[in-house]
Amino acid sequence: MYAAGPAGYTGAVPTAVRPRPAIGRAPSISTTRVGALDALRGLAIALMVFVNNPGDREAMPAQFVHSPWHGYRVAELVFPLFLVSVGVSMALSSRSPRARPMLRRAALLFVIGCVLVSVKYRHPAPSTGTLQLIAGASMLAWAARRWLSRRGQAVYAAVVLAGLWIGFTFTGWAAGTNLAARVDRLVLGAPSDLGLLGMVSASTLVLGGTWIGAALRLVPTPRARAMLVAGAGGLATVVGLAAAAAIPLNKRLWTPSYVVLSFGLSCLVLAAFLWWDGRRLRRTGLEPLETLGTNALVAYVVTSLAATTVLLPAQDPVVDTIAGVAGRPVAAVAWAAGVLALAYVVCRALQRRRVFLRV
Repeated sequence: MYAAGPAGYTGAVPTAVRPRPAIGRAPSISTTRVGALDALRGLAIALMVFVNNPGDREAMPAQFVHSPWHGYRVAELVFPLFLVSVGVSMALSSRSPRARPMLRRAALLFVIGCVLVSVKYRHPAPSTGTLQLIAGASMLAWAARRWLSRRGQAVYAAVVLAGLWIGFTFTGWAAGTNLAARVDRLVLGAPSDLGLLGMVSASTLVLGGTWIGAALRLVPTPRARAMLVAGAGGLATVVGLAAAAAIPLNKRLWTPSYVVLSFGLSCLVLAAFLWWDGRRLRRTGLEPLETLGTNALVAYVVTSLAATTVLLPAQDPVVDTIAGVAGRPVAAVAWAAGVLALAYVVCRALQRRRVFLRV
């Protein structure tokens, strides 16, 4: 599980101090990828840690709490950001076409996910969870990319999203009786917003990310890369918003409108990072996100374990103390920010030692 760098990483030199190419010479896609893609992954993990660890969920700002059912908030974009970054990395990594590394990675993610859920609930884990969904969605996208042509991949994505639309339309969108809940109850024994149909739907986000990554390899300049990704993101955002008129935006169901809109917004964020990183500044300001992005799995595992073990007894007393001085909303945000700071400190310490843990 130890490596000299994250998946597809082009060198052990931290991004903050890596040399920039001379003016007038376009940086290679690998150089751009280290900054922009690690920043995208870092933003995803930062938001994930922040959203998953509220000091007081009822007092958190609404945008950082998942919608109760239908709806779209900042919290709904967190998981898609990460899945799209997985897909882009898959297209840029020299290891991704090979079956053995991909199978090993998926298996390890699944096992780690089961351990985290087991620790959280104090009993053997169910088969659903964040890392389990990432593992399954990545495997499906990898299989589509390996065995299907580009047109076949597009057909796969279209069939998945159209099939889910039809299925949900026939069963309805209500909790407990929709298509996803019925499938999970039949196969897993209970409904889950990280269940089987969610995994299949999420695979289209990973697959879309591979298309973006493959396209980036063909574009010679940072500006052109940013424009290409922004164009794809803008188009998907418009399509997703239009689809939302007929299909509810629902993260728990991974509805087609939610998936397409999230892909578009994720691409727009990546485009902004590509443009900013391509300005060839010695320090771009993205370094904290890149630090988290280079050890994203560590950040997630450490904070997940800490939040359900050593930090759990301290949470209520600390939040209550801060709330007595500054109010519950400030206390809720302060606790989440503290957990995020823990993740950053751990990742920064590893980065300083040029240690990058991945599967």
